[in-house]
Amino acid sequence: MRVFTENNQNFVNIKELIVRTSRWRKERSANPEYSTPLPEEIRIQLTTNCNLRCKHCFQWSSNGYYAKNSIKTNTTQELPFSTLEKLLKQTWHPRSSIYFWGGEPLIYSYWDSLTALLENDNRSKVISTNGIHVREKIDDLNKISDSLEVVFSLDGLEKEHDCLRGKGMFNKTFTNITGLVNEKKEGRFKGKITINCSIHNELVNNLYQFVEFCNTLQVDKVILGFPWYINENTCKEMDEYYQINFNWLNRQPIHYTWHCFNYCIDFTLLSVLENEIKKITNRTYNFTLRFHPDLKNDLSSILTGDVFNDGKNSCIATSCRMAVWANGDVSFCGDFPEFCIGNLYFTDFGSIWRSENFNKIRRIINSVPKPYSLCQRCRFSSNNLT
Repeated sequence: MRVFTENNQNFVNIKELIVRTSRWRKERSANPEYSTPLPEEIRIQLTTNCNLRCKHCFQWSSNGYYAKNSIKTNTTQELPFSTLEKLLKQTWHPRSSIYFWGGEPLIYSYWDSLTALLENDNRSKVISTNGIHVREKIDDLNKISDSLEVVFSLDGLEKEHDCLRGKGMFNKTFTNITGLVNEKKEGRFKGKITINCSIHNELVNNLYQFVEFCNTLQVDKVILGFPWYINENTCKEMDEYYQINFNWLNRQPIHYTWHCFNYCIDFTLLSVLENEIKKITNRTYNFTLRFHPDLKNDLSSILTGDVFNDGKNSCIATSCRMAVWANGDVSFCGDFPEFCIGNLYFTDFGSIWRSENFNKIRRIINSVPKPYSLCQRCRFSSNNLT
């Protein structure tokens, strides 16, 4: 079984991450307000705009955060390039790693300016994309591909993928994956290619077949992700936790984001899923295969949104990560915008990072127990380090 095998450089990176994580935990145990001098990871939402309306999306599905909070589907929020440029330049010296997402990052209005800025920036970069526009961005991706990982969303073969993302989307994404693989073979693309698969009801019966298909694509990594399902009980607990501890943030949307993570796998498919996983883990593949959350966790609890991780009920992200949203808001959490404590339109990011309000959030998050099952699948609050 080759569930997690990496080349030497990746092994070194993982080892360094474990060492850093250990140091962060030690520092924070002594000081709940501990943070690195500047964030070591920055998660940047370039735009809220997206060219798809995927059924499982916590943003733009019929139950998504933007839809439920009365944001019209044609409304676009984008991070101004001047703000983004300043942020990237200010974080160049500490070489903060960058994770670009959206919406769909490849339709960011200032994409050309961004890639020109990144062309000589060899820090670690990830772009998470549905893959539809990769072909037209190939030259740009090649130019910035040093230390770049492109993560494609591919959720099964044609029938399964299109069930989630729309008719004809599989063929477009598949074509663009193979196109980027060819660029890598010919030496023009120097980064890594990852497939991120959201396991869903229609895919369960064919999960092994899908992984076998991925084995023909010559990609670097495949991530099989179980849906992030936050059940009703946890949502209610989190409502109360937030209202008691964070009402001072004055962020009270119509619907909190955690209520929008409600896409789940039919529990009656558990035994089928277990059998498919068994077949997968008994095989050796020519790519790195990772399950998220890790298979060491209880699968039935993952599907029902119950507590499944026996790790620490804490969040390292408050010490080392900054999340920047498309409207300029800043938080430590890249999933729940309710925790934003400043805006780059009005305040320098370093001032926000060192602010009393950020320290107050660090104190609360690291001392007041939160609903455990809410964040347990996040690598910053569990043992999922990569």
